[in-house]
Amino acid sequence: METKMYDCFKEVKKIGRKRLAAWFLMLIIALAAVASCPCMVFAEGRQGQTAESISTAAVSIAKAKVTGLKSRTYTGRALTQNPVVKLGSRTLRKGTDYSVSYKSNKNVGRATMIIRGKGRYTGTITKTFIIKPKPTRLVNLTRRGSVMTVYWKKQTQQTSGYQFSYDCVRFPRNTKYIRRVRVKSARATSCKVKISATGARYTVWIRTYKQIGSRYYFSDWSPYLGVWRSGSLEYGY
Repeated sequence: METKMYDCFKEVKKIGRKRLAAWFLMLIIALAAVASCPCMVFAEGRQGQTAESISTAAVSIAKAKVTGLKSRTYTGRALTQNPVVKLGSRTLRKGTDYSVSYKSNKNVGRATMIIRGKGRYTGTITKTFIIKPKPTRLVNLTRRGSVMTVYWKKQTQQTSGYQFSYDCVRFPRNTKYIRRVRVKSARATSCKVKISATGARYTVWIRTYKQIGSRYYFSDWSPYLGVWRSGSLEYGY
C-alpha cells in the first residue's frame, strides 16, 4: 500500500494565499467606507475635526478692502452706496456674506455706512461718504461799465448760501486768476461785483454750500455763463 507524505510547506503556502486574499478584501472594504464618509483630519494638533467644519470657521471682515464709494447729492431721501467688499482675493456677496446699514444718510453732510459680517463672516467695517447740497444754475449776467451783476436760480433746500467764481478765464479751478464771492443767504438770487470795464469777456460759475459747524459742504459747479463787453451772453459747460 502506497503511503502519501504530508507536505507541510504546501499547506503553509495555501494558508498564506488565503490570508493575502482576505487582507485585500478588507482593504477594498475600508477604501469604500472612507469614500462614503467624511474624511477625518488633524489640524493644529486637534484630532477629530472634519474638513467641512474647518472650511466654515468664522472669519473676520475687519481688514477687508472696501471700494466703490462715491459722494452723493441731496435728494430728500435716504441715500445708499453699492460697495465692493474684498477679503484677500475673494469678493464678498451682499446679503450672503455681509449686510449694510446707514446713519445720517439723508441730509447734507457726512453719512456713515456700517458693513457687518454675515454667515461665516464676523466683524464690522465703518465707512463715511459725503452728501452734497443740490446745485443751482446761472440765469443771467449783465455788464454796465465796471459793474457786473450775476443772477442765479434760488436753491433753499439744505443750503446755507452760494459761492460764485469769475474772471477772464475759462475754468473755475485756475485759482491763480479766479476771484470768488460768497453769498451768505440761501434766499438771494443776484449779486453785483466790480470788474474791469475793458475786459473783453467775463466768465462765471456758481455752486451752493451748506455750513455745518466750521465745515462747508459744496455742490458741483454749474455750467459757465459768459458775458462779452457788448453785453451778449455765452453759455457753456
